[in-house]
Amino acid sequence: MSESIVYEGGCLCGALRYRASGAPLWVSHCHCRMCQRHTGSAFATFVGFASDCIEWTSGQPSLYQSSERVERGFCAACGSTITFERAHESEIDVTAGSLDRPESIEPEFHMNTENQVPWLKLADGLPCHHRFPPEGEDRDAGL
Repeated sequence: MSESIVYEGGCLCGALRYRASGAPLWVSHCHCRMCQRHTGSAFATFVGFASDCIEWTSGQPSLYQSSERVERGFCAACGSTITFERAHESEIDVTAGSLDRPESIEPEFHMNTENQVPWLKLADGLPCHHRFPPEGEDRDAGL
């Protein structure tokens, strides 16, 4: 019997806790303006999981519909940014910083770098994409 990879995480105050089972679909730094505003940072690092791999073990995130197609989850008590979900997709993206062990994941690329702040110099050697790779689809549209 093989053991499944399990990631656990939660918000700053501990009111929200989740468990993600299985390998991430992808890990990326997002530089879009919505992620910048939502996190208050130059970029957000997200870990994508299939929706059926995420289980809330304590509480449920409050949701903010940031666009017609996107809901962003956060803790109503402490304000921690936790999730990003697109309508009609079977994927939930969690913030890398909400993982108990963020060092357990490895970012694979930068996306939406057309909105990268000019004072941020990227020197990590990761691929940079103006939009969302690899298909080049505009997953940022409507955000």
